[in-house]
Amino acid sequence: MTIEKRTSPQQPPTLLPTNCSTHFLYARAPTTAGVTPRQPHQSFLSYLAQMGAAGDNAAKAPAAAAGSNGKGTAASMDVVSSSSSSSPAPAPSVLKSVLLSYTYVSVWITLSFSVIVYNKYILDPKMYNWPFPISLTMIHMAFCASLAVVLVRVLRVVAVPASPPGDRVQQMYNWPFPISLTMIHMAFCASLAVVLVRVLRVVAVPASPPMTPSLYAASVVPIGALYALSLWFSNSALYAASVVPIGALYALSLWFSNSAYIYLSVSFIQMLKALMPVAVYSLAVAFRTDSFRRASMLNMLGISAGIAVAAYGEARFDAFGVMLQLAAVAAEATRLVLIQILLTSKGMSLNPITSLYYIAPCCLVFLTLPWYFVELPRLRAAAGAAVRPDVFVFGTNSLCAFALNLAVFLLVGKTSALTMNVAGVVKDWLLIAFSWTVIKDTVTPVNLVGYGIAFLGVAYYNHAKLQGLKAREAERRAASLATAKDGDAEAGARLLPEKDAGEQKN
Repeated sequence: MTIEKRTSPQQPPTLLPTNCSTHFLYARAPTTAGVTPRQPHQSFLSYLAQMGAAGDNAAKAPAAAAGSNGKGTAASMDVVSSSSSSSPAPAPSVLKSVLLSYTYVSVWITLSFSVIVYNKYILDPKMYNWPFPISLTMIHMAFCASLAVVLVRVLRVVAVPASPPGDRVQQMYNWPFPISLTMIHMAFCASLAVVLVRVLRVVAVPASPPMTPSLYAASVVPIGALYALSLWFSNSALYAASVVPIGALYALSLWFSNSAYIYLSVSFIQMLKALMPVAVYSLAVAFRTDSFRRASMLNMLGISAGIAVAAYGEARFDAFGVMLQLAAVAAEATRLVLIQILLTSKGMSLNPITSLYYIAPCCLVFLTLPWYFVELPRLRAAAGAAVRPDVFVFGTNSLCAFALNLAVFLLVGKTSALTMNVAGVVKDWLLIAFSWTVIKDTVTPVNLVGYGIAFLGVAYYNHAKLQGLKAREAERRAASLATAKDGDAEAGARLLPEKDAGEQKN
């Protein structure tokens, strides 16, 4: 009996709540080698490296499935029959794993930190004073969507996910371009209609009322737009049923979270974002994607109590700003749960780049409606004033937002999603310290006590998640070992009759 490492099948992606309003935190990541036993008196460095190596071992898949340059390969322990024994491959250097993990974590924390502070600087009335959060979000989405198209379609950095298993489109002609198909239909039908009406005179153009440009714009154009959307969505059932709701919720999440920077301090917003695990778990139980556990619910109540204490001690408490941030948390939590229901259950896997490729254009479309009614009149009124967008400021801000998505892809792909969750807690404390010391936001002792209570709850949540992943990994390995033993027993049973037959011949 020897033990060999082989590539394991893909596992469902891990979904995590996000602490930043401009990136996606759901991805497939490469599974590394087996879990390293935790030693007594383990340092935080070794603990973070351990999570990077095994934190999501039971819930990750090779990054090569999402991109052509993915170097991580999943490895599981399969038992095969052999007459000789061999020792397992040596584990990678702990120091190397620690250095790589901290490099990826540092890059992600730096970019996430920069995007949050940059958004605060642009939107805060006391700083850059650009009080148009929808416009800022639309600039981000347009920039990120454009670069995502270049990376996916031109440079081929990552591959577009294949159709889900059993999808009829993939089993038939395999032309996954519903907009192009609809445009071909409309061009052909319009051409034949012109020939029938203007050339062959099969039917007459209505004479009353005359089709003036104003009448055409007021009646035909809205009907045509709705008809185009109807044909597009009907020819792309998966996009309409999965990506469109997720894009709408993402648009709401970004709109509300960026608007909150106008009314609340950075430190208090980071404290309110600690409610994300509470919202995700509650919605997961409501949608029956997770089971109800009393210990988990008590932990969520503890996190909520800590945030309530922090809100009680907030010096710049603004009810409208708190409502905006809580709405952003609710929209983001619903989006994460719907991703698991609408995409994961159908076999779709999206990394942050392909997520931008599909969802950013949809998000941009949904933001157009509130932008037209809420911010466009204010932008027109401010056109003659000094409120003008700076190309350098908004360009670098959008570039940071897109680079953050690449950092998420790198961090989750090379370490684990749980590592990013723990690093997010560190980033929150750094942002609170920065808000207190540099931006000069008021942070009261009651704030810190309340957030400390919530921090303990989030830390317990991450620890329980790590233990659960380790338990599932152990069960998977035990099941694999049992299956291999059964196979060896069957092979031995087949060899016995052959041996008896050979002896009888002799």
